[in-house]
Amino acid sequence: MKKVDLKPNSIEELKKLLKEAEKALFDLRNENALRKLKNFKSINFKRKEIARIKSEVSNKELAKNER
Repeated sequence: MKKVDLKPNSIEELKKLLKEAEKALFDLRNENALRKLKNFKSINFKRKEIARIKSEVSNKELAKNER
């Protein structure tokens, strides 16, 4: 998910996406621990996606508080 895809979403939608991404990361880590994960880069990708979502939530909350 690119940063451009996150812009039009509301804070609530972004928080929902964040929960889904964190669950997906948890599942990826479990698969990795069980040696079932084929693509190890997917863990890093998911971590970066979570960081992007958190950054966008933070930016929107700051913009909301400044108004």
